Amino acid sequence: MDMDEVEQLFINESRELLEEMESCMLEVDSGEALMSQHIDAIFRAAHTIKGSAGLFGFDSIVAFTHKVESVLEKVRSNILDYTPELSELMFKCHSHMGELIDELIDRENQIDKEVGLLLLEQLDFYLNDQSAEAEKPVKKEEAKPVIEDENSDQYWFIQVNYGEDVFRDGMDPMSHLRYLDMIGKVKTARLICNLPDEGFDPEVCYLSLIIAFESDVDKQKIESVFEFIQENSEVIINTPKSYIDRLSTLPSHDDPIGQVLVKTGIITEKELTSALTAHKQESDINKPVGSVLVEQGVVKPEAIEAALSTQNKQAHKRPQELSFLKVESRKLDGLISLIGEMVTSGSALDLEIRKLENSKLDESFSTMLNLIEKVRDGALQLRMVQVGDTFNRLKRIVRDVSKELGKDIKLSISGAETELDKTMIEKLSDPLMHIVRNAIDHGIESKDVRTYKGKPEEGSLELKAFHDSGAVVIEIIDDGAGLDSEKILAKAYEKGIIKESDSLSKEQIYKLIFAPGFSTAAAVTNLSGRGVGMDVVKRNIEDLKGQIDITSELGKGTTFRIRLPLTLAIIDGFNVSVGDSQLIIPLNLIQECISFSDEEIRVDRNFVNLRGDVLPFIELSQVFKTESSPINHQHLVVVKYGNRRAGIVVDELHGELQAVIKPLSEIFRSIRGIGGSTILGTGEVGFILDIPQLVDMACEHEQKGNQMDIEKSMKA
Repeated sequence: MDMDEVEQLFINESRELLEEMESCMLEVDSGEALMSQHIDAIFRAAHTIKGSAGLFGFDSIVAFTHKVESVLEKVRSNILDYTPELSELMFKCHSHMGELIDELIDRENQIDKEVGLLLLEQLDFYLNDQSAEAEKPVKKEEAKPVIEDENSDQYWFIQVNYGEDVFRDGMDPMSHLRYLDMIGKVKTARLICNLPDEGFDPEVCYLSLIIAFESDVDKQKIESVFEFIQENSEVIINTPKSYIDRLSTLPSHDDPIGQVLVKTGIITEKELTSALTAHKQESDINKPVGSVLVEQGVVKPEAIEAALSTQNKQAHKRPQELSFLKVESRKLDGLISLIGEMVTSGSALDLEIRKLENSKLDESFSTMLNLIEKVRDGALQLRMVQVGDTFNRLKRIVRDVSKELGKDIKLSISGAETELDKTMIEKLSDPLMHIVRNAIDHGIESKDVRTYKGKPEEGSLELKAFHDSGAVVIEIIDDGAGLDSEKILAKAYEKGIIKESDSLSKEQIYKLIFAPGFSTAAAVTNLSGRGVGMDVVKRNIEDLKGQIDITSELGKGTTFRIRLPLTLAIIDGFNVSVGDSQLIIPLNLIQECISFSDEEIRVDRNFVNLRGDVLPFIELSQVFKTESSPINHQHLVVVKYGNRRAGIVVDELHGELQAVIKPLSEIFRSIRGIGGSTILGTGEVGFILDIPQLVDMACEHEQKGNQMDIEKSMKA
């Protein structure tokens, strides 16, 4: 692995840590989280980024992040309060850290250094303003009394031998005592100063601490208090006798002794790992791991004896822990492509085997096709990710935009566990961001207006995701002013988007906001008003073979509903034909197929009475200007997309298949009704129908026909 790859790993890891950091900051800012735990998580993320950046010599990142880390350390130590002002500063610092990391990718794109210097000055204010308080000596009356019986069964005994570089790393031993007092009670703290006879260095730490600590927390929690000094310091934690007594209450077991001690909280995973490493280096290979733990001072001999007395009797073993492996997305994409080719080859081979009429061969190949289908589904599942990560990124957008506009907005999220193809998730971020920003700017009113209308001062914005009929639906719902259809129509007439003679339904009027250059904003702001954005939203959604609908009620709110296919790689399809053209319809959108004669369907307009329901239909031979085969019967394929149904008239039905989706060339993307192509088993090219567009076309034809009938009746 070369340095470029290692540097890219650092960038990817840092971005993940920044996302974790931002998520915790948002939860603390909204009051949804426990302050101490999330501040610890924010601190650890900053500390890890600083340490990793130091390995590569990214001094600007190290210097800036060190200041952020120092301020967070004061918050962790209760020297600083995490005020709204400090929270706002941390968000700005988070953004600047992201810019510093992005600069590593595009070094020609220089960031504004003045912003970084200004943030450093603000961080220094918090560091220097509190320095005097941090250096105050502990008052005598605040010192913890020494307990008479230091062998008490209820106390943890902690010995910390600080490393020489503790002060240089910005660590304060007093902060450890303060934090322990937050999760329990420090009964005694003995400070030992190991000053040298000569050569005293003021930057070197010569201290050791022996602490008697009373708490109900586990050893892992206590160990985490000293997490950031354990690389160059020695920390020994002895458990209370009450923990050792737990061993006698355990059921019989056959787990390794180290795992038993971890399970009861007597030792931690880190201590066990250290002991196992030391055990491998022992010259005596028969030496028990328990003896190594005792020699290291991690446990007392009586704990080992109690664990041994119940070993090798347990009926159940511990379940195997899950493990994860990071894989480059391009490797996964390559695997999907290979599986796609295998599906295509399998279809071709299937046709040849059917010609042989060999039942055994046909049965064996059917089994193999079933396995190929399972491999395909498994590979596609690897590329599925939850939409929750995308939703969480929008929390920051909502926070920043609402503060900029002076609005109080509550964001609620549901269905975050809904999964979608990774490539679609990546292309979905920008459309969602545009819709959310517009909902906050245009949709949700100001506090005064909401109060005047009898609404709560706090606006509501909801993000929902769920599965529906083989597709994923994402809804963005606000309780704002809603869309004014008359205002939209007036603006559309003014812009020349429609003619005054056009008759549009409410749904069609709402969709006018997706027209290029359309905007009803009274003034141009930093957020909106230029008519740029919503047309891009519609185009991006359609590029994903999706559909976006709008429902709104004036004065009550608006809902944007985005419907997307689960994946854009391989689908189950249904092969039909019109003339010589082979066409594929996504199988999950088909409700039924009906055969009919020309006399049964020829009516004045394109609709048919389907068991009492009016069903608009569209003839593909007319849409694509092809000649139908001279046959007596045709077929009506009934498809449903969302809450709309339509019929598609085709010549022949050929059956189900697996279709590997190939994107269309740029010059063919303007053709309505075609969403992609695939290679059939015969070697022919099949075109995948864009059902949302065809359903829209069928409904539009029916509506135009209905309008013509109305006009004829009015003239008569």
